[in-house]
Amino acid sequence: RTRMGEVVTLQFGHFANFVGAHFWNIQETNELAGCTNSSVLFKSGVAETQSTYSPRLLLFDTKGSLGTLSREGYIYKSDVTGPVTTWSGRVQMVAAPKPERNPFLTHLDVMYQSPEYQTGRTDPLAQATCSEGSNSATFGLNHSVQVWSDFLKVDLHPSSIYELPGVHHDVDPFDVFTYGKTFLSGDNLEDVLGRIHNMLEECDHVQGFHNIVDVDSGFSGLSASFIECLREEVRAPVITFATTPKLRDTSAAVIDRRTLNVGLSLHYLTSLSDVYIPLSVQHIVPQTFPGLAFDVSRPYRQEDMTHTVTRSPLMDAPTCD
Repeated sequence: RTRMGEVVTLQFGHFANFVGAHFWNIQETNELAGCTNSSVLFKSGVAETQSTYSPRLLLFDTKGSLGTLSREGYIYKSDVTGPVTTWSGRVQMVAAPKPERNPFLTHLDVMYQSPEYQTGRTDPLAQATCSEGSNSATFGLNHSVQVWSDFLKVDLHPSSIYELPGVHHDVDPFDVFTYGKTFLSGDNLEDVLGRIHNMLEECDHVQGFHNIVDVDSGFSGLSASFIECLREEVRAPVITFATTPKLRDTSAAVIDRRTLNVGLSLHYLTSLSDVYIPLSVQHIVPQTFPGLAFDVSRPYRQEDMTHTVTRSPLMDAPTCD
């Protein structure tokens, strides 16, 4: 069998990371079943003398958007705080309470420690599904999911997670295209380029880039700026999936700003991408599809619907008949 080149996935924004979480859960399930070429989407590594596979991924989100997931991911997570070296006086630490892990993540914690999973003989979700009304364990993700890491079951490498410095989730506005377009400069640019360079050096032959981006916010500008830098160094196709979540605030100002962001992202990203696919559930009416119980008012179901389109031929790399 001819070896396929590697695919690097980029995710820009909170909704895009929701979509990506669904995608990666499916990919890990396929990998454990032997139905994908794992070297295309995943990279190998070593953590504490144990071999690991983690997504070949670079994701962007705001600070405080990771939920129970640490910046080190699952594989290299550490709760140890380094000493303060710039101050010799008395130090008082004030920390916000840690979010609680939902039943789904608690179940995964147990399953990941099982000998069956450690030897690759089972998939945690094969024993308990996520859907409401399941005949096996029900986790109620429709109601318990607050952020994308609440249902993510793959291990992430620390270099895959980039939290925007100075931009806090649901606190600092990052809702204008130009905020993101001008973000990559100085130390921010050096850090981001360093991460993607290391990722590319691990590849033998890059097949392409899978770019999932929230085009209704500043992340659209960030993606455009990043792809511009990428195009100067790498000749590989870029497939962009332009995601837009359902609006919670339908005021005129918000709609106008969103329209402007989408228009600017359409102008920039279509010229930078080989394929540009807009994805939105904004105008989908619940229960439109026969046999599909789909509640567009629930964020977890919005991304679940949207991610099915992102499974492009470039991405799935099947090996099973």
